[in-house]
Amino acid sequence: MSNSVFTQYEYINNKIKELDGMVVDVGWGFERLLWFYTGADTIYDASFNKQLKYIAKNSGIKFDRKIYRKVADISGFVNVGDAQSLEKFDDYIINRAKITKDDYYNIIKPMQAAYAIADHSRSLLFGVTDGALPSNVGGGYNLRIILRRMFDLVDEHNINLDIIKLMELHASELKGLYDELSDGVAEMPNIIEVERKRYDATKSAAGKIVDTMLAKKESITTDRLKLLYESNGITPEHIAIVAKSKGINVEIPENFYSSIIKSDFVEGKKVKVSKSQLDTSTLPKTEKLFYSFTSKAQARAIKVEGNEVVLDKTPFYAESGGQEADFGMINGINVIDVQSSNGVIVHTLEHKPNFLVNNIVNCEVDIDRRLRLMVHHTATHLISASCRKVLGKHAWQEGAHKGPDKAHIDIAHHE
Repeated sequence: MSNSVFTQYEYINNKIKELDGMVVDVGWGFERLLWFYTGADTIYDASFNKQLKYIAKNSGIKFDRKIYRKVADISGFVNVGDAQSLEKFDDYIINRAKITKDDYYNIIKPMQAAYAIADHSRSLLFGVTDGALPSNVGGGYNLRIILRRMFDLVDEHNINLDIIKLMELHASELKGLYDELSDGVAEMPNIIEVERKRYDATKSAAGKIVDTMLAKKESITTDRLKLLYESNGITPEHIAIVAKSKGINVEIPENFYSSIIKSDFVEGKKVKVSKSQLDTSTLPKTEKLFYSFTSKAQARAIKVEGNEVVLDKTPFYAESGGQEADFGMINGINVIDVQSSNGVIVHTLEHKPNFLVNNIVNCEVDIDRRLRLMVHHTATHLISASCRKVLGKHAWQEGAHKGPDKAHIDIAHHE
């Protein structure tokens, strides 16, 4: 029960090279070893012993290990990536495990809910402690998914649960390994309160949305469920409950959430597209003199194409991290932009230069512009630190721009 990863090659500039040191990573993970050591029925029971007892005490959920083992034995052979509906998945498990529907829906489903709540609450705590917040983009969207799923499970199974108390158990149990989780717990009450209000607002709109769809005789397809979730934040389970109350059966794919998490909506990453079209793939990386605050230097031209120039070394800072590039002159010609591409610095000049490849050129940075950029860069760090002190450790910088005349930063905050 392990995933073996063979690290043997590196792939750079379209070339494959065998590594000097090769590694076999079995990827067991500490919790899996703990599971084997304890002999618990599931990895959840091994990892969340105290948390599950707390949930059981406040929910009335009965943990029937004998019945759960039957289901676990069958579930291990099911590929949840198959696009089958939850209802068909449930029927398959019931029939193969030879248990009654009552046992499945009154014992297994509540147990699964308890496992999910224990797991999701810890994931949410780690995420917030690390500075993330539930949102509609990136990793924040994953946090919003699991938090709203927790809300649904708590409501569906009538669990009288204090989520903050549950997170305190996580933080207490992991004290010594992750002491910072206690700080994360302190951030959670306001975040959960704000997210719950937002979610309740979307749920109140669900009935109207379903009514409108039925009035227009629109089918509640998987694509429609995905759109409602991404646009309105309404879970497919809630749509199914509302639709069922109106005599409509909605099938939810078993892989619904995993397909959303893997979509461009969530995993889409910001890819920096260089303004320069110069091919730098075969050029050596530029020696960056600006890190030592150099403002004047001589360098050798290694590529000249149109009004774009690459040097073997440069004192010019390339646009990066929201900070605009250094300006100045190369051989008396104005530098109007500087970009970095794969570690190669490309200088854009005001016009085509009068020098050629291998010529030695004189570089001089506009030091007044650089100093103003540096001051604004420092100021954004001071503002960011102040926001974290006043608003909380979750108030991370989400974006920034530092120009010579002004600068701004975007700060993430749950409100």
